[in-house]
Amino acid sequence: MTYYHQDGYAVRLEWGMAGVRQLAPHCAVLVIVDVLVFSTSVTVALSRGGRVLPLAWRDERAAEAAHRAGATLTRAGLDTAPAPGEWTLRP
Repeated sequence: MTYYHQDGYAVRLEWGMAGVRQLAPHCAVLVIVDVLVFSTSVTVALSRGGRVLPLAWRDERAAEAAHRAGATLTRAGLDTAPAPGEWTLRP
């Protein structure tokens, strides 16, 4: 058992893919609410003159698509803190 399981509670809360992966097998219903992180990040980037190219992949396809667009590939930054100097959309 890990702290993700939250046994004994009627309502269990988590965030990020790591939380979903760990908690999902222990719940009859899993509700995912993820509207603020991405939209807030995009709003901040756009309001500061940035442009955002959302990509669904976390593999070489994302790197290739970013390269073709002349973009800098960032990470969502939700599972771990960014490395020093690494770009992230984490608000």
